[in-house]
Amino acid sequence: MRREALRVDKDFVNPRARNGRQGSWRVPGIRRNYSPHSGKHYLFNKWGDTRMGIGFQEAVKVEGAYVAGHGPMGGSFAKSLQAIGYLNGVEVGRSQVHPEVGMEHTWFAIDLDAVDRIEIVAGAAYGGAGWYALDDLAFTSSRTGRREVLDFEDLTYEDVITGSGY
Repeated sequence: MRREALRVDKDFVNPRARNGRQGSWRVPGIRRNYSPHSGKHYLFNKWGDTRMGIGFQEAVKVEGAYVAGHGPMGGSFAKSLQAIGYLNGVEVGRSQVHPEVGMEHTWFAIDLDAVDRIEIVAGAAYGGAGWYALDDLAFTSSRTGRREVLDFEDLTYEDVITGSGY
């Protein structure tokens, strides 16, 4: 962040920068794998997008997930997190605001029942963005009553989950 602020050529377009692309859920590469809660894989919000959705194939009860800041320093970590639940495109509830996004994973209690999609809203930290890691997402099927925990261990480094049907 300090290096970017010191750039003389403000019109420089970094080919590795966002450059208008939409954010995505992504498994970090091996060199940027900072904070798994369990195992070796987790998701993070590529580009630090402050609004990231997760869809389910049916109505579920979302219990929560473990979250931490993503990156080597705290200056870019999301300032807070909140989940908004939807069923058939209609908002049906909101989680409490989770203010503890730091180096260590903490439980983000989402507690939303009968939703088929959630949107996680992050408090921006730097340049309108806020990065965080998401691991061990727990939910229960409304249809079968079966509890699932997604630990993302079936994925590989740098997999992109957004739009994949995962």
